[in-house]
Amino acid sequence: MADKTARILIVGGGFGGVFTALDLAGEGKVTLVSTEDHFLFTPMLYEYLSGEVEAWHIAPQYKELLDERVRFIRGEVTDIDLVSREAGIAGRAERVPYDVLVLAVGGITNYAGVEGAQEHTIPFRKIAHADALRQRMVEALDRVPPDLAPQDARRALTFAVVGAGASGVELSTKMADLLRDAFERRALRGEPRVMVIEMGEEIVPGMGDEIRTFVEDALKESRVEVHTRTRVRRVTATGLSFEHDGELTDLEAAAVVWTGGVRINPLVEKLGLEKDRRGLIVVEPTLQA
Repeated sequence: MADKTARILIVGGGFGGVFTALDLAGEGKVTLVSTEDHFLFTPMLYEYLSGEVEAWHIAPQYKELLDERVRFIRGEVTDIDLVSREAGIAGRAERVPYDVLVLAVGGITNYAGVEGAQEHTIPFRKIAHADALRQRMVEALDRVPPDLAPQDARRALTFAVVGAGASGVELSTKMADLLRDAFERRALRGEPRVMVIEMGEEIVPGMGDEIRTFVEDALKESRVEVHTRTRVRRVTATGLSFEHDGELTDLEAAAVVWTGGVRINPLVEKLGLEKDRRGLIVVEPTLQA
């Protein structure tokens, strides 16, 4: 950038936000705002769940990652005034002015209006989510004594993953492998039950037949149950209800994990910019609006 005094505000600290901040450091007065105090290399969140990597491997603190010329603010941007060019941050009276705005907030979990889903499921997008899921798995295992009948152990260690996209299928296989290993170490009878539920006709939609066949083989090897054309109707603290071919089934589950897609960030929804029919901001080839 030619103007070294330009105030550049970057909202969101994922891949897009962080790499933009690193690239523009020294090219202006760069400020990055994120709701977390750390970056997250999300492709390895599954390995963090299994203990193959530690948090510091995949979630470095922004203060360690960012150039010293980048100002970091931890907080949630609640509104952006495109006319006065300033942003409000929750809990802060002072608004942040800018000359150039970079929106890198990403989407948020889409619960699709399913009753109880937001209250009773665990998403899988953050370190805290992986921690919560791991804790739920350990607690469920601790409740199963070695002499419990196989069918009862299976019932007590039933886990459901909603959404059979790339995230859902990888997570379900990882969970199944972890739980089965724990069964062997603890000398439990039977095996756990992990199921992935997809409302569409097929798993990993849009990824092609070759990839789908590979994923199907992986799910089968990990003994993950696959339920397609199945819609979750309700989630409670103890399980979920789902419908397949008009038949409603109630199932107890130690945990329900939600990987059922994302929706537009509310911050983007509030912006007075041109949007397409899906609510996405219309941009030029340069990604400028």
